[in-house]
Amino acid sequence: MSLKSRLRYRESAPLKHIPLEEYLNEWAGDARLNANIAGRLIRAIGKPTIIDTSKDPRLGRVFSNRTIREFDCFKDRLFGIEDSLDQIVRFFEFAAQFLEQEKRILYMKGPPGSGKSTIAKILMELAQKEPVWVLGVLDEKNVPHPSPLFESPLGLFDPLEHGKQFEAEFKIPKSRLGRHMSQWALAQLAKLDGDLDKFVAVEVWPSLATRTCVARHESTGMETVDFGRLIGIADEGGNIDKYDWSGALNRTTQGLLEYVEMFREHTDAFIPLLSATSDREYSGDGNIGVLPYEGMIIAHSNPAEFQEFSRLTSSLGLLDRVTVVQVPYCTRMTDEALIYKRYLDASDFKDIPCVPHVLDLAAAFAVGTRVDSYEKTPRDLRIRLYDGQPLRDLPENKWHLRADDLRREADLREGMNGIRTRFILDMLPTAITKDAAEPGLDPVSLFEALDDQITLVKPKISAESTEDGDDDQLPTPADILKSVVVPRLQRKVSDDVRRAYVENIRELSLAKLNLYIDYADPYGDGRDYKDPETGDVHGEKWLEEKLQAMEKGVRPDREGKKERDDFRKALVTTVMRFASKGGDRPPWEALDDHVWRAFEQHNVLPKRDDKDMLLIISFAKKETAELEKKHADFMTRLCARGYTARQARRTVEWYLKNLKDM
Repeated sequence: MSLKSRLRYRESAPLKHIPLEEYLNEWAGDARLNANIAGRLIRAIGKPTIIDTSKDPRLGRVFSNRTIREFDCFKDRLFGIEDSLDQIVRFFEFAAQFLEQEKRILYMKGPPGSGKSTIAKILMELAQKEPVWVLGVLDEKNVPHPSPLFESPLGLFDPLEHGKQFEAEFKIPKSRLGRHMSQWALAQLAKLDGDLDKFVAVEVWPSLATRTCVARHESTGMETVDFGRLIGIADEGGNIDKYDWSGALNRTTQGLLEYVEMFREHTDAFIPLLSATSDREYSGDGNIGVLPYEGMIIAHSNPAEFQEFSRLTSSLGLLDRVTVVQVPYCTRMTDEALIYKRYLDASDFKDIPCVPHVLDLAAAFAVGTRVDSYEKTPRDLRIRLYDGQPLRDLPENKWHLRADDLRREADLREGMNGIRTRFILDMLPTAITKDAAEPGLDPVSLFEALDDQITLVKPKISAESTEDGDDDQLPTPADILKSVVVPRLQRKVSDDVRRAYVENIRELSLAKLNLYIDYADPYGDGRDYKDPETGDVHGEKWLEEKLQAMEKGVRPDREGKKERDDFRKALVTTVMRFASKGGDRPPWEALDDHVWRAFEQHNVLPKRDDKDMLLIISFAKKETAELEKKHADFMTRLCARGYTARQARRTVEWYLKNLKDM
């Protein structure tokens, strides 16, 4: 089968139509016939997946154990803005029930690159998945011709004259009948001598390509007002058959209109929108009378444009018809990193060697520019909380903090300011190709590219203008790089290098954990500990000293006895619970990640400046074959952690060079 024969063009397919009487008889029982644009969108969006976040530790921390909804149409295309997406879907759910939302403009307010255009694109795609039934007439060959307005067949009938009859006979509510018949429909009635048998309901498939029931309308700016782009243009002689029905409102009478950069428009251009939304009708050009409108309008622009527009006294009428949904930047590090991964996966760089979790460094920088810093909840703590990371390594008085509470307490601009995602996307190719001999991503090359990009571009953090003039108090990108990214880079590199240095680290770590449990278990029960090798018996004081020595760096030193006892009891309970299910004690993956990694670093890994380690990991010529072998084994283990040989060398050299600053 040829490619051409497999392609299907809905726009060129014969139009399906049914008699007007059949349409009226089936209207009440067929959702395809009686749904408005919001109802069709909700069907296209589909049923959500209900997620009980209390069953997932990370999501539970992010959403405070709330139940959330996830929609397949947004999944893997938008990240970290679930609340905004849910508000948008609820808006259309209410509009589908013919509530006030049906008569309002959905305005998405957010900084550049936050996902507004992507949301609008998805909604426009969804609006093309369901057909629209429009009024049409049959010519002498019984070929249907749809209304150039794509108006509803119900527009032929006056609610005052036919309302009660239609409710009784067809179960069609009076409110669904047209208040005013379009002049095109009046002209067809006149041509057909009022013969309704020549009118039909025509199935039309929305198409952005032909601007059929979906259309995109771009602002022309503050200096120009062109009503024709919205309402169409009349013929000089007033001939209805020569009317130009290319206006955005004309093309979306029962569809979806996307108004791009809406608040860059001159306020006079919004006059037709006021009538179309509040009155569900608007005046045509010239002597063309009132035209019906049952569509919906979505709009988006940047916060600065919305603020400037809202200050105008002439804007009050339109603002009263607008429902604002904030679309902030993603403030979750893990989800921000997924945006970068999706970007790379769609490019020719999808198969490059990439060190695990390296994109988290770029994501930490981006999120760090978007969240505020407070005395009780500094920036780094907020980044961790918003990302759903556990706080067991912090003092207990921090454990109660919840991401939802911080969002409510934060400045309303949090997430509306910050570095654009596109800034990171522009930087990634530079980081990838920094090593011309081997394109790839590792912590050092990414950090250096990010530092260079900041120096070269000098991006501003603030995306939303402030009335109190406090933009100068915002941290610079260089400040965020130093306070947020550098410590994470140091931890990442130090952790990878030291873990690669220790041979059989997993076995050593588990042996150390087992020893800790052997001490903590009798301590918690008030029993003495008997050394299995020497037979010596030790009491509570000896156990306390041993446990505290092993816990150093795992828990804050200022915690009291009760906190120490609770920590030990919780850890022993976790281990014993796993052991009771059969098998040996659990691997470290079963425990709290932050607690375990801190425990391992203090009890198993060498110090960062351990002389024996530095001798082996350096690339200086080794004095013996044994040292050369140990170095080769170290590099092999480091490469097993996701590095190539070149990336591993670059990382180790950076570690040695910056050791004094760690």
